[in-house]
Amino acid sequence: EEVASPRSYKYLLSFVGSVRFHTPGYSMGVRQAVWRQKLWAEPDMRIVSAGIPDYLTAVPRAHFCLHTEGNGWGARVVDYMAMECLPLIVNDGMIFPYANILNWDTFSIHLRKRQVPQIAPILRNVSSAVQERMHAAQRRHKRAFVWWRPDGLAYEYTLAALGQRVLSLGLTTP
Repeated sequence: EEVASPRSYKYLLSFVGSVRFHTPGYSMGVRQAVWRQKLWAEPDMRIVSAGIPDYLTAVPRAHFCLHTEGNGWGARVVDYMAMECLPLIVNDGMIFPYANILNWDTFSIHLRKRQVPQIAPILRNVSSAVQERMHAAQRRHKRAFVWWRPDGLAYEYTLAALGQRVLSLGLTTP
């Protein structure tokens, strides 16, 4: 049984990064839509667009951290896993890393872009018990996203995911 991490959460949701109003295509408009919802004004949310002043302190103090579409699935979700912030993934078609060997629903929430206006009520309706289960699942899988040794298992998870992909395609050795 996974032991709960002794931490104090200050935020329900965090996103510390550029909204990029001048390049809305970067996040498929998700970052801009989140900003327009004025989540930055909510006292239990840390949404910052002016650079990254406190990324390393805000992320571990939040239950959920926003991950949007961009150029692929990005390194941000790796940070969230390593710092034990549950990913709130908002996109309409991303394929998650290790999707064929990990059940992302156990440690993240996935919303579509049209659901951006409901982010606050959706997160506020996730019970403490569910959040605790999600954090426990995240702690079980976080090593899959860490490359450095001795704790990281990203290499092994990558091989396992590739092996499963080879089997699913029916490829065999000659």
